[in-house]
Amino acid sequence: YAEVVADRLGDRVKRWATLNEPLCSSWIGHLEGTMAPGLTDIEAAVRTSYHLLLGHGLATQAIRAAAPDSEVGIVFNLNPVDPATGSEGDAAAARRMDGHVNRWWLDPVHGRGFPEDMVDVYGVALPE
Repeated sequence: YAEVVADRLGDRVKRWATLNEPLCSSWIGHLEGTMAPGLTDIEAAVRTSYHLLLGHGLATQAIRAAAPDSEVGIVFNLNPVDPATGSEGDAAAARRMDGHVNRWWLDPVHGRGFPEDMVDVYGVALPE
């Protein structure tokens, strides 16, 4: 789809976003269940996030091939995460939440793979 659209519109469109807020469709829709499809399934959420990021990478390659002078990105809804107190427990909880809502998305897009501390939490559900 990205290739076809970029082939047809690449001479006019110079800025592309492959996905909008993948956290919503994966974590919120497949884990929290408050957005479509309304699931509460950790494995489905992790696999969905994996495939959304894979799709972003493939779409980016297709758009760049069809419209090399374009800028291609992804729209993330990132959130600042601070510990509630100075305790070690709150610092660890904040680090884990940051991994869940921010680093889970940013690290792979920047070539670092999924964050190790989050792979320890969710890795069993990641495709091999």
